[in-house]
Amino acid sequence: MLVSQNNGVWPSTPATPPAANPQPMRAPAASLRGRRSPRLIVLGLLCAVLGSLGISMAFSQLNDTASVVAMSRTVARGETVSQADLTVITIGAVPGIKTIPSTDLSALVGQTALVDLPANSLVGPGMVGQAAVPTGTSLLGLKLEAGRLPVAALPPGTRVLLVEVDAPGARGAAAAAAQNAAGNETPGQAARTYPATVTTAPVALPDGASWVMDINLKDAQAAEVAALAASGRLVVVRTN
Repeated sequence: MLVSQNNGVWPSTPATPPAANPQPMRAPAASLRGRRSPRLIVLGLLCAVLGSLGISMAFSQLNDTASVVAMSRTVARGETVSQADLTVITIGAVPGIKTIPSTDLSALVGQTALVDLPANSLVGPGMVGQAAVPTGTSLLGLKLEAGRLPVAALPPGTRVLLVEVDAPGARGAAAAAAQNAAGNETPGQAARTYPATVTTAPVALPDGASWVMDINLKDAQAAEVAALAASGRLVVVRTN
């Protein structure tokens, strides 16, 4: 028989030792809210809008193309523009540059170059058209035999002297006219002369023995010069 050593009371289960003191709980940190600057927001929106506009404009310019007239060969001022002188190219929109649409190319053929037109340049309004004749002057075409004009080029704008010559004394009359133009007048060798300006450079005809050119001179002298040219009694002297 078991006898309790504690006055008849069974030993009680040992108490669970107290747990170690837990670390104190950290109070939840207050969340920090970023401060948003209205200026930065507006600036960001503005940059986004400008960027979109820039992309839209660039895309529009890349797709906004047109076929326009350009020069395939160089044509000097005063010369007649031919079909072979012109070509058609496609370009994008270029602010401030005026061009002629390709649909108007045929209307330019046969017209006169009013300015120098280099090869590969664009043709703009007013560059090709009817040659303007100053008031009080006439535009006259001449046909001259070889030897009646200088071998050197006579581009449009060149000032010349048209000299009346007779068949027997053509050389002497031409020399006298040249001396008169230089201010060295020789008595007894005077010849009628007519100052003029070249508007179309001389062009050799297929026969190889004659040339044609356009000149501008005073109205009062046009009829006389035309008659002399028709009878083959003119010599062209360059004065500048």
